Amino acid sequence: MSSRFDIGSVDIQPAQTRIIYQWLRVEQLDQWWHWGLLAVVCVAVLTYVVFWYRRDSVEHPRAVGWALMLLRVAALSGLLLYFFQLDKRTEQRVVRDSRVAVLVDTSLSMSLPGTPSEVGIANSLSRSEEAARLIGESAFLDQLSERHQVSVYRFDQTSKPTVLAAISKSEGQAGGSPADASQAEQAALERARQWMIPVGIVGGVALLCLSISLGAQVVGMRNWSGGAWLLLGGSSLALVALASSCFPILSTTRYPLAS
Repeated sequence: MSSRFDIGSVDIQPAQTRIIYQWLRVEQLDQWWHWGLLAVVCVAVLTYVVFWYRRDSVEHPRAVGWALMLLRVAALSGLLLYFFQLDKRTEQRVVRDSRVAVLVDTSLSMSLPGTPSEVGIANSLSRSEEAARLIGESAFLDQLSERHQVSVYRFDQTSKPTVLAAISKSEGQAGGSPADASQAEQAALERARQWMIPVGIVGGVALLCLSISLGAQVVGMRNWSGGAWLLLGGSSLALVALASSCFPILSTTRYPLAS
């Protein structure tokens, strides 16, 4: 009897998924002058923004000027983030179980007496009986099935071995099931929903502040100082809500936004 690994036939376990976020542009900026040029451009644009802030804030309350500068800096930051190209990659690790083929010789030579004892006493069992005892009564196949898919073949004068038995890999060594992966995805979706609750509240407060501030402008209360501060507060809260919503959305991109 002999044994060998058969890599021609494999069983695939459920894939393990890993999500990776990376900035693609960072890999392209591999020279020092790239970063220097980017810094010069950012400083120039920021200086231009501050210049327009000072120019626009002459005839407006200070809070309105701050709100305008905040929105312009946010727009610049959004363009900078877009430039760096945040990329989401999904990697799957697929585990392929090895398969062990146990070959049992059933030719006429197996009818000869088995292995003699250490002192030279002849064995009363034949070779085929020894092989049957090894396979049927020992834990040999059970030990193999703990780590591999096991198939038992017999071979003799025929050109192709014949399958006698197939033993699946023990369940305790198997990878995670599709049900476990589905539960993990549902848990991630539920965490995203819980995160969106405070984000929605902050966004609602921001919308209310902006509505009151703009409403005061419509009805003629242009000099109301509270409206300027509401504009600044509403703009700040809106940007916070927008930035905070990115975290649950990025982690659940396979689901529609309505989910």
